[in-house]
Amino acid sequence: MRLSRAHTPPTPRAKRPQPTLPEGEREHLKAEVVYWGLKQAQQGRLLSEAELQAEYDRRLREAEHWLRQSKDLLQQEYDRRLHDAEQWLRERKEQREQREEHQAPHASAPGAAPASPPSRILTRRNVLKVLGLSATQVAAAVAAVKLSGNPAPASADQGPPPVDGSDEPDVTKIDHVKLAAENAGHSLYGKFPGATKNPYPNHLELLFPKAAEPAKAGRVREFSLEAQDKELEIANGVRWAGWTYNGTIPGPVIRATQGDTVRVHLKNSTRHTHSVHFHSVHPSNQDGVFEPVAPGAETTYEFTADPFGVHPYHCHIEPLDQHVARGLYGALIIDPPKPRPPAREMVMVMQGYDLNFDKENELYSVNGLPGYYDENPIELKVGELVRIYLINMTEFDPVNSFHLHANMFSYIPVGTSLTPNVLTDVVHLGIADRGILEFRYKFPGQYMFHAHQTELSLLGWKAQFHVT
Repeated sequence: MRLSRAHTPPTPRAKRPQPTLPEGEREHLKAEVVYWGLKQAQQGRLLSEAELQAEYDRRLREAEHWLRQSKDLLQQEYDRRLHDAEQWLRERKEQREQREEHQAPHASAPGAAPASPPSRILTRRNVLKVLGLSATQVAAAVAAVKLSGNPAPASADQGPPPVDGSDEPDVTKIDHVKLAAENAGHSLYGKFPGATKNPYPNHLELLFPKAAEPAKAGRVREFSLEAQDKELEIANGVRWAGWTYNGTIPGPVIRATQGDTVRVHLKNSTRHTHSVHFHSVHPSNQDGVFEPVAPGAETTYEFTADPFGVHPYHCHIEPLDQHVARGLYGALIIDPPKPRPPAREMVMVMQGYDLNFDKENELYSVNGLPGYYDENPIELKVGELVRIYLINMTEFDPVNSFHLHANMFSYIPVGTSLTPNVLTDVVHLGIADRGILEFRYKFPGQYMFHAHQTELSLLGWKAQFHVT
């Protein structure tokens, strides 16, 4: 089947050329429509080429309408910040000239070399950074413009701006002493806006899983997932257009015992094609890669739980960077036939939020809520065994980490063994890496745990245990 370009009536001449969907994205869109048509045929509805073309045209119009809106918003934000930057540069230049005029000697010494101009530390690009809010606040401001039509005000308590001397390529010409004096010890990262006051109603269910059960012949474990587009408040004043399973990021914990039959029903209530791909052992037709679930469609995955361990599940539809980064993932725990010793168990999924679509994360968290468990510490008891099922699902960063303060933990990579292979206080994981942590606290008190990359910790991936 060949899908042609959508026919649209001519539009009046615009000041700027209107953005169109790149050819590569059009091909992705065609593939989605073909998949959709195949699923319709499997359900007994055979579509004509004209109907498929109409569906493609509709989706293309929606995509290009969204693209135009986004470009206009970004242009407005850039123009506003550029105007502020140029005004700031003018004021700074006037102040410098006034100081130089006031400080200049009445007459230069004969033969003295002319004073060299100060090194150009601040460029237009740097000034945009200096005047701009943190990356988090810029993205939040753009989101606020999109939702309300009005620019979000800058925070008044940002403090002195960070210094950026990266325009100078020759390291021998960078005056670090001068830059350090101007920086005055301030962080190079933006200010974290604070945790949300409105966490998911079931956030404790995502943190504390149901207890493990011993093996039982013939047992079937059934779960229901619904792919939903949902707007979430992930941090104080920060909204996120989430693609979710059951309305939360991460999705619900799926737990079974090795040997159980696992049956997962997926309903797709979104405008995009989705699936569920489980990291475990199962037949090809249950892998969620070549079985896309079209908008409005449903499907059921069924497999035998194997091997025991902790595994991620996630959407596996192109483009993967969006389907995963927007929130379509969760934890699959498969327990050994004889459960591990009783413990205070938790599931923690590490992830990030790319708020402004620049392929870099502006916020980080465990279980989707940046800073929440720092402002609302998790209660533990002295001497009790603590077990954490840890998964990294952070897109756009090559590695994430977990560091436990004032303690050590036994670590079981992937959880596919009953015996830990290392005692440590920090573990680094690539995306989809996972493992099991076990530890006890000897002393009461407040204990921090967080990513050991400073940026990730400052931007939300920081939490506390309160031990009594």
